[in-house]
Amino acid sequence: MNIVPYASLLNRRIVIPASKGHYVAVERHFFTSCMEPLLEAIRFDEEWYLQTYPDVRDAIAAGVVPNAKAHYTRFGYSEHRMPYRILVDEAWYISEYPDIHEAITKQHFLSGQAHFDQDGFREGRFPYPNFKLEL
Repeated sequence: MNIVPYASLLNRRIVIPASKGHYVAVERHFFTSCMEPLLEAIRFDEEWYLQTYPDVRDAIAAGVVPNAKAHYTRFGYSEHRMPYRILVDEAWYISEYPDIHEAITKQHFLSGQAHFDQDGFREGRFPYPNFKLEL
């Protein structure tokens, strides 16, 4: 692994410190490259991923990515795609998110699982307490 000096990142505007506070803006490609080794460690279900996201098969066929796992690490994570089927604790989910309980009551969604699969994961909602992607 090669690590360049922080000053080089600043000079090339890959990292831009905020004028106030303790935050930095990071160039997207650099961020993705830094995240890739971490994302490689996440549990991944290739069969489920390809079935759930059929457009990935097209990306593989077009040579955009060599396989489904590469798609997830390069694109899928930042596109809010799940790497495997994540099961929702229904009682906890509707208790934690009253708006979802109301949406289910109004029949906008069949269940907490249906909401999570369609919108909840992308919105950053947890399917159960202390959720983390499995390694």
